[in-house]
Amino acid sequence: MASFAKFGNDLYTGKRSYDFVGKRKIFFVISALGIILAILLPLLRGGFNLGLEFRGG
Repeated sequence: MASFAKFGNDLYTGKRSYDFVGKRKIFFVISALGIILAILLPLLRGGFNLGLEFRGG
């Protein structure tokens, strides 16, 4: 756990950096997959469980 804290501290102080812009295509793909899963999974599980307000009760 201490090494993770040191990594975060190094990022904060500028001793270490992470190239987000250079890996943007990977992050776009990961984001797109997450969005697609978030849309498809409720539909694959049988639709939405609508409450009483939408059933006319």
